[in-house]
Amino acid sequence: SGALNGKGKGAARFEPRLPGRIRGGIRDALARRGRPDAAVEVEADVNAETREVDLAIRVDPGPYVIVDEIRVEGNTRARSGFLKKRLRIKAGQPYDSRRIREAIRRLYRTGVFSEIRPRLEGEGSERALVVEVVEQPSFDVYFEPGFGSYELFRATVGAEDRNLFGRNIRGLAEVTAA
Repeated sequence: SGALNGKGKGAARFEPRLPGRIRGGIRDALARRGRPDAAVEVEADVNAETREVDLAIRVDPGPYVIVDEIRVEGNTRARSGFLKKRLRIKAGQPYDSRRIREAIRRLYRTGVFSEIRPRLEGEGSERALVVEVVEQPSFDVYFEPGFGSYELFRATVGAEDRNLFGRNIRGLAEVTAA
């Protein structure tokens, strides 16, 4: 318990958001250590008369989860091997929410995907990590007409693929005529 007024040794000002922040912090800490299903309850009992707060925290850590399989869904052009290589998560490793967030950031940085949604499938201590992706449009065809004082009429026609062969390789072909 702590004083509400912020006075006294170890006292801090109570904020109504504090129970939610504590709940989120505990759940995140457990999810980084293989426990994605932790149930955390935080209740605050505020005594306005004594200006003290008692916090009750109950934690059910849930099962320790090992990622036994990694699947990619929704990819139409990007190869599953390309995605799995960038995930840097292997089957047999404990679930770690921080590593999964870092993997998702790496996939977004490729510029190939507009959405990436990881989820666990199954129950118990061994589960599949499913990464559902939505690919960005990667193929463009363009026509650029123009007029210049030197060459007069000119035109460029081209095609660009930003995910050539499903490997995040940029391919460009264009023809200019004047």
